[in-house]
Amino acid sequence: MCCRQAGSFIALPAQRIEQVVQPTAQQQSAFDDLKQAAQKVGDQPQSSCPTAVPKSPVARLVTIETRLSVVADAIKAVRPNLKNFYTSLSDDQKARFNMMAPTPLVNR
Repeated sequence: MCCRQAGSFIALPAQRIEQVVQPTAQQQSAFDDLKQAAQKVGDQPQSSCPTAVPKSPVARLVTIETRLSVVADAIKAVRPNLKNFYTSLSDDQKARFNMMAPTPLVNR
């Protein structure tokens, strides 16, 4: 997750979601909130990457703990918006959304 190729940790493929799901005008606000939340926290996990590998095992564990905490906070920040958007979708839209394959990190 710290390689430069990984890009934003929560890289929301907004254009792809919009193309596949085709949100209605009523769903657009929830979709915009989701995009905004993902953008807001998107670079936080990347910015918490260490600049050098800590030398001691204890320092490495502290670094890992910090990284995991930042990632967990990012997920907590996006989850309510994703849930709100998802619950606004019709069954057909949910099925299309569920069928979207995650974007591999190496292709970003």
